[in-house]
Amino acid sequence: MATKPDIVDIDLPGVHDASWAKEIETTAMQFTLIFGVIQLISVMILEWSRDLTPLNGQPDSVAGHALISSIILCFIVTPIAFLRRLNYRNARLGAQLPHKRGWAVVPVTIGVALLTVLLVIGGFEIFSRTFEGVMLDRASSATVLVLLIGVLAYVITHTVMSMRTAATLVNLMAIYLMATLFFAAYFNDNPLWWQKSFSYLGMTESNSRYIFDIGLIFTGILAIAWQYFFMESFTVLQSHGNLTQHAYSIIRWTIIIAGIALATVGLVRFGIS
Repeated sequence: MATKPDIVDIDLPGVHDASWAKEIETTAMQFTLIFGVIQLISVMILEWSRDLTPLNGQPDSVAGHALISSIILCFIVTPIAFLRRLNYRNARLGAQLPHKRGWAVVPVTIGVALLTVLLVIGGFEIFSRTFEGVMLDRASSATVLVLLIGVLAYVITHTVMSMRTAATLVNLMAIYLMATLFFAAYFNDNPLWWQKSFSYLGMTESNSRYIFDIGLIFTGILAIAWQYFFMESFTVLQSHGNLTQHAYSIIRWTIIIAGIALATVGLVRFGIS
């Protein structure tokens, strides 16, 4: 009697494949070098006429330059890295799992870009508060920006090309939400900020807008956009007859409704009454 083939965990490329691990490392180093050189050239051109550049607080500051560069980086590196991973995964897929489609690169790219922007803004805000009014010369600006963009290029490439999609995206959502929670605590002058922020969840009396206006809204958006990936394991169960179509639809719509509800808490602010 024929038995169904075991499902190989091929959603972890690079773990058991030395050639793929080498491909990831090579690609990451290439992107790091390319974007590091581009960043260095752009800094030298844009900062040629200035001796000193503010760290933060102005559109032409080091933080502003880093933000623009990181956004461009995300929208170039993430699609390329994800599509390479997609092709590798589908090549090893065979008939065991449904093939992922190329359009999935859109929500992944948006999610990575949102998280990167949040971390860059938060990082520079923290440094600007720690070193208030600091000005950097051309060499220092170039060093900071080249190192930042190089590290981002390496980390993003490694993360995307070796990601186990659903698990990685859940981790990214958790990091994103926790980052907004950290910023809410850091940028609030009231040490008891959390009392009204949580007791008045989503209400006008809440004294912190980072959690609700940024954290909850965009976390909900990511949950809705990424539900395709979250449902992949359930798709496998359904293809093997272990899950009915009705149950599959219930789970899928539960994720979507939960994302909408999470975003609505941050989007709709109402009074205590």
